Amino acid sequence: LRCLPPILNATRPAETTIEASLMKLSLIRARTHVALYAHTSPNRPPPTMGRALTTAVDKLRSKQRAQVDEERELDAQLAAYESMVAVLSLVGGREGDMPRVKRETEECRKYLRRLG
Repeated sequence: LRCLPPILNATRPAETTIEASLMKLSLIRARTHVALYAHTSPNRPPPTMGRALTTAVDKLRSKQRAQVDEERELDAQLAAYESMVAVLSLVGGREGDMPRVKRETEECRKYLRRLG
């Protein structure tokens, strides 16, 4: 070590630290993999990529169904609100509210679609 230039000697601790960190990360990854995938039940077959994808697709479809139901529910609420606004606009004589409500309704729908 005495014959090496100081610049080379200075980088060794950094390299050692990086290598130790990479080994620790590898160990953490291996432990996590074992914790997540190594446990098998006799009733359940071992996990495969196909089963994982099927499960993910099923969850996405159920979420999509829930969103469609929520959209129907919100549409019904908006229809009720629009009918009330229409009645009130006839009574109160305010014609400017209905176009504003429709515009805001469309903005809300666009926002909900963008969210997912």
